[in-house]
Amino acid sequence: MSYLEVFSKILPVVILFLVGTVFRKFHFIKVETIEDLKKLIIHVSLPALLFLSFSKTNFESKHLLIIVAVFAAVLVALLIGKGIQSFIGIQSSYFPLLLTNFEAGMLGYSIFSVLFGEEHIYIFAIIDLGQVTFFYLVIAGILTNLRDGHSTKKEQFTSFMKNPILLAVIFGVIVQKTGFITFLSGNPLSNSILQTAALIATITTPLICLVIGYEIQIEKSSIGKVVKVVVIRMMMLFMFGLLINNFIINRLLHLDQLFMAAVITMFMLPPPFVIPLFIKGEDKENRIFVNNVLSVHTVVTIIVMMFVGALFIK
Repeated sequence: MSYLEVFSKILPVVILFLVGTVFRKFHFIKVETIEDLKKLIIHVSLPALLFLSFSKTNFESKHLLIIVAVFAAVLVALLIGKGIQSFIGIQSSYFPLLLTNFEAGMLGYSIFSVLFGEEHIYIFAIIDLGQVTFFYLVIAGILTNLRDGHSTKKEQFTSFMKNPILLAVIFGVIVQKTGFITFLSGNPLSNSILQTAALIATITTPLICLVIGYEIQIEKSSIGKVVKVVVIRMMMLFMFGLLINNFIINRLLHLDQLFMAAVITMFMLPPPFVIPLFIKGEDKENRIFVNNVLSVHTVVTIIVMMFVGALFIK
């Protein structure tokens, strides 16, 4: 597929980003409203989309290897971040955390579904499970320690088990494996519930795009450090993505190109947008630095994905 055709696919996302930016510039939507929309996406519409996707998909045991591989990749990325920090010259405690994990929920799912279709969203979700697990079991604890000075393993595990995305995937797999989805779709009353979930799922991508566009703000104060972080992160994670695709997806599991596209899409995403929420309000320097990394990386991701889409879309 030509770059122009891929651009035409991703252009609606870009337009919605711009609409979100206009909403912020002219104060059409309040910041509090954006926070409420995030809750709606993460706790309602995205779980509905993932539940429906996995309820129609045969999740196989071999997919667990992908989850483990992604988990290992983000762990290595964190360790590399800690190892190179002194050489890079960026003193922020958040630097290693900006080299690991991905903003799948608020960006990855929308990009992947636009480029490759919502019917294949389960593939991206399989890739996502490894990094989501790592975030809640490791990164969330580190962020909490940086903010509060302590965090318990019980709190981390509880947070992980309450993750709505994880729960949606688990329930989707259960109803598919048990065949209960056939009963639900065959009964008029229960099928109406599934149809309701499908309607709710359709708002996911446009809402995500509006929210991201609203929050993209780039300040010049730390742009040098920001560009350095984005370049290091994208080069390193792109190499990790290629390794997973070559040895796990292609040679070992013999999966199709959509799995490879999902891996590259994931590994080109910016760090989790939730990181700034863990930074103390008075720590303005780190907050500006992290927000700038997220904003610049998001813009670069959109551009890069046009080329990635051209490689994988037939």
